[in-house]
Amino acid sequence: MKRLLPHLLTPFIAFGCSPDDAEPTPSGAAEVRLSNLTLGHDPGRPVYLNHRIPVSFDLAATAATDGEPEPVAVTFSFTEPGGDPEADVGCSSSAIVVTPPADGSAQTVRAFIWPTTDCAALVGEGRELALAVDFFREAPIAGEVAGALPTLDLAPGEIDLAYGLSATSSVALLPFVAEGESPTPALVVQSSLVYNGRDPYVARVTAGEIPEALRALVPSIGDDLNFGLDAAGLDAVDALPAPATLRYSLSPEGAPDRELPLTVGRPDGSRAASVTIERVDPGIAMGLAHDLYIEGETLAALSAGGDLADETAFVVRGCLQAPFAQALGDDEDCQTVAVELAREAGEASGATELSFDRRLERSLGNDRINVAAVMETTNRLSREGAFTRTEGRVELNGRLGRSFSVTMVGAHAEAELSAERAAYDAAVVAFDDTLFSVSDAAETTLTNEQEFSADKSFRIGSLGFGFGPARIGFTIDVGGRVGLIIEDELAMVADGDECQTLLATDEALPACGRVARTVTPEFSLTARIFGGLNLRVVRAGVEANLRLIETRFPLVAELAFGLSEAARFLVRGGVDWDMTLQLINGNVQIVGSVGIRRFRRTLRVNLFSFASAVSTFDLLDRSMDAPEELL
Repeated sequence: MKRLLPHLLTPFIAFGCSPDDAEPTPSGAAEVRLSNLTLGHDPGRPVYLNHRIPVSFDLAATAATDGEPEPVAVTFSFTEPGGDPEADVGCSSSAIVVTPPADGSAQTVRAFIWPTTDCAALVGEGRELALAVDFFREAPIAGEVAGALPTLDLAPGEIDLAYGLSATSSVALLPFVAEGESPTPALVVQSSLVYNGRDPYVARVTAGEIPEALRALVPSIGDDLNFGLDAAGLDAVDALPAPATLRYSLSPEGAPDRELPLTVGRPDGSRAASVTIERVDPGIAMGLAHDLYIEGETLAALSAGGDLADETAFVVRGCLQAPFAQALGDDEDCQTVAVELAREAGEASGATELSFDRRLERSLGNDRINVAAVMETTNRLSREGAFTRTEGRVELNGRLGRSFSVTMVGAHAEAELSAERAAYDAAVVAFDDTLFSVSDAAETTLTNEQEFSADKSFRIGSLGFGFGPARIGFTIDVGGRVGLIIEDELAMVADGDECQTLLATDEALPACGRVARTVTPEFSLTARIFGGLNLRVVRAGVEANLRLIETRFPLVAELAFGLSEAARFLVRGGVDWDMTLQLINGNVQIVGSVGIRRFRRTLRVNLFSFASAVSTFDLLDRSMDAPEELL
């Protein structure tokens, strides 16, 4: 195995540390072992310059340890077979950070590597490209690779736009939409776009994305991150040759040729037949979240009386149409996901209860960082009385050098009323800390007015990602404001006239129960991602803000029940539940300089890029003009 990158000094999380002048080189026995290396490209084709190559491998420590497992930066480099390992001809893909288990078992890794523009000198008909691997912790470490490393053919990298599709759920919902309610998305999908043919480490970098500490270390970094391009050249880096169009459709599982169009939600609440894409960040799978709606001819076919009313197995198809020549595919790339279609009834009404319920789930992001949110409301009338509950929960998960998972916030507010008891309970928990909790109970009447808000933060440390040949360590500070506003009135009423008004009936009612409530949870959470690396040969930093969630979902509910003198148990209710929601949104990149062969002098490594719009929903708008009898 070639040792391509021997000159690496100990990394520091903070800037300004003075590295030792010594230049450590690997020595001693191998500390890690890489095996089962597989490249996920078509062996009948060459690899292409600036096209990402899927790679999978197992990495294990050669000996078990009792301490915490240590991360390893694994670097893949491309060079000439039999060439001088000290020469600069070739290129390296930014390191992949892996933490092999301390017990000596293997960690399976699936990632991507890139033969970048720096390998352009190796492009040529009949020329082979050699692959080499190096390992680093705080310095180069000895490692071994099981089996022979492959040689590859490298071809010029023409533009190719790779498309991927995934869904946040395996169930699509044909929602019941009452008059006055806005349409509810049937499904949320994530489309991913990879801009092959553009150097993955060259992109527009704004002044605010360069940490001040890095500017102090590398005064020229602002100019260096122009990559020798003028303003027009930088603007063209992420611009497609022509706008691409993304459309979605739904097909029965057994009839893929029948495509029913789905519409895509817009930030202003309208829907569109397609999405236009003009720019794609190079060097990463750029994620786009889209709410998909069932309307028009599609709704008619799936609803009662339609020819697909009894079908449940469907396929969602996303098709990217790019009106320009591509290296590997046609001008249209379609991907599919299988879903089960569930049909929502109206308000649940039965012999013994009536309820107005709705649940909304979202999970957006990728395996590096992901935000999952659940909001739901239950409003039930039964012979026991009235019950109402609204709750929301938001989690942050991911893997950046190590796995992390944290429940950022959870809040609930519930109230119940029967002939014998009135009670309420509410709480707000953020990062496992109960910030607010209130509850009470009484025999017949209870009011509850609360207005709570607080700022809370939490730090996720010991994270890392590959930059050049090394691992850059960084921290995520998660925080923001959480709030809960409650106005509850729970009362048993002994006024017959008032009971007739509440239940909209002429029947005599000696007594009745009434729940009137307004509950407004609010979450506004962001993440600040920061860290750095200060070596003699690698200086880099990351400092960025990422919006995680911005949401407000007020509930207004009026629930009433009573037993008439004719022994009929009557109920009547109305619920209005609105929501504004934006999940994870932003772009995070690591910038810096590398003074070592086979890496360009200045790099921009895209850590995360995801776009989601603000969505506004009127999820429930139900009211009863007349009472209903429960048996």
